[in-house]
Amino acid sequence: MGQLLAAGHRFVIAHNPRLPFADDSMDEVLTNGVPIDISTFLGPGIQSREVWRILRPGGRWLDNGRVRWIKP
Repeated sequence: MGQLLAAGHRFVIAHNPRLPFADDSMDEVLTNGVPIDISTFLGPGIQSREVWRILRPGGRWLDNGRVRWIKP
């Protein structure tokens, strides 16, 4: 992660049900090893509707290194 920070990337830890970003504001969302659209004993996982909300048209969601979808 140090190399990513040094390259200017930012990381945000947020409450999954409502991400603190404006609609259509992200080019890319990366998730890794998180539950999607379910809750576990640790709390709610990432909500696909939130990823959809914050992605710009043409933005993509990468989950565990694979493209989950690209917003039209």
